[in-house]
Amino acid sequence: MAYTDLDTLVDLDSTALVVVDVQRAFASPDSPLTDAGLDVSAAVEAVPRVRELLALARDADLPIAFTRSYRRADGRDAPEAVYDVLPKINRSGDPICRAGSDDVQFVEGVEPTDDDHEYEVHKQRYDAFHGTPLEYYLRAEGVDTLLVCGFTTNVCVEGTARGAHERGFNVVLVEDCCASFSAEQHEAGVRNVEMLLGTTAPLAAVGSALFGKPADELSVAGD
Repeated sequence: MAYTDLDTLVDLDSTALVVVDVQRAFASPDSPLTDAGLDVSAAVEAVPRVRELLALARDADLPIAFTRSYRRADGRDAPEAVYDVLPKINRSGDPICRAGSDDVQFVEGVEPTDDDHEYEVHKQRYDAFHGTPLEYYLRAEGVDTLLVCGFTTNVCVEGTARGAHERGFNVVLVEDCCASFSAEQHEAGVRNVEMLLGTTAPLAAVGSALFGKPADELSVAGD
């Protein structure tokens, strides 16, 4: 069961938003993953909620980190080139999220600005902390708590939440600002975070408890 007193547990002065891989590869109707039989429609539908959460974070002057799966244009650091035993998602088609490709780009309206407190992190693995400066950026901002959203729930979002937990950060997963390739996969990721890594809450609860914005003032919460 998620906490009902987020406002007493979370101090916005030491909180950041981490936006995980809101890229065309995972949240665009023309994603190349559809050719491999994967369904990205839930992610496409979640993008407006991510935009609303992002607006709340900016209005509150939270530090914001945008992670992006990003690989060499020649694909030499893609899983297809690194591993002999590939997970199912990598067994068909060309590597995704290569530099210069359309699918590596952020979804429109969910990209970093040139604000000094917004950061972009390129990653090659599921966990956005692995081999990246993400922890350094967050520590420099005095952050101890992370609001986490993005795609996909049970892969890079859960991986990043796990990495955050292992490094001593508090984790709040904004569950309806995440999505996966199926409802079952999404739910599994949400439950893993709730059981092991922190807590979860929908956008309406986060908006109300932490940002003082009632649910009826959030244009997409609860869609």
